[in-house]
Amino acid sequence: MNRIKRLLLKAFGTLLSLLPRTWVAEMFRLAGAQLGVTACACAGELGVFEARLSDRGVLGYYLVHHTWEPGIQLLLARLAEPGTGTFIDVGANVGFTLIPLKRRYPLLKVVGVEADAENFGHLSRNLLRNGITDAVLHQRAVHSTAGELEFERSDRNAGDHRVRLSVAGTGNDLYGEGDRSVVRVRCDRLDDLVDAGSLFDRVGMKVDIQGAEVHFLEGAQSVLARTDWLVIEYWPYGIMRAGSRPEDFFRKLASLFPFGGIIDTNSNSLPRLMPVHQLLTQVTDHLGHEAETAHCELIFAKTPELPHPD
Repeated sequence: MNRIKRLLLKAFGTLLSLLPRTWVAEMFRLAGAQLGVTACACAGELGVFEARLSDRGVLGYYLVHHTWEPGIQLLLARLAEPGTGTFIDVGANVGFTLIPLKRRYPLLKVVGVEADAENFGHLSRNLLRNGITDAVLHQRAVHSTAGELEFERSDRNAGDHRVRLSVAGTGNDLYGEGDRSVVRVRCDRLDDLVDAGSLFDRVGMKVDIQGAEVHFLEGAQSVLARTDWLVIEYWPYGIMRAGSRPEDFFRKLASLFPFGGIIDTNSNSLPRLMPVHQLLTQVTDHLGHEAETAHCELIFAKTPELPHPD
């Protein structure tokens, strides 16, 4: 029996080596679910990260590719030079942006904001497992006011948990949002979480909060006034489901950042900055009209050139 077992395991190992990594990852999820495994840790180019095993989003990509959005990683590393300022990660998830940047620049002051309790737990542990002990973390949703909000949780993509407002159910429901589990989370204005006057020189920020960006902008004016550059997701579908208009996204950002550009998340080339009114036209062309849920990553800055150290 032991010999048969060894042969079967050897054959199974050979089969795994021949299968596409996406298939192996799915088999790993199925086996983990059968054994009662709820989370796992994976080592890759950006460090060791723990997350929910069933996550087909960020963790799913990291399991297969051992990296995450190389274009974003390259851009942030360039923007954060020489690494002695402040980086604020709003919608930090489990740390795939915050941690690689802090590992590269140990003197960089980092602030992570994450609303989901499960993601926040993984984020806290991922910081420690990657040797980071001085990050400032806030378990909060960011909004235009302080209080509590409903928060819908995706069972397939731990990066797509979202604030649910009373108007959210009146639009399309392309991700089955109406069937998601809902919890209540605390929310705050970023201006109340972060003291703008205490920020170090060279302030950068990343925001990815699944459509709640316009509400965030209303409560972050003081911090954004001190921010040199901002990397932010633009997702018209999510913005409209959160009760805002895509044009408000650009209007509020243009009042603080006159220049912006489109980021190619899978490229090693840096984006070209342009006046925001030109960027709006390019973004419209870039997204097109055929993809109802299309999104893109944008950078906004206060100068026509990418910020760089003196």
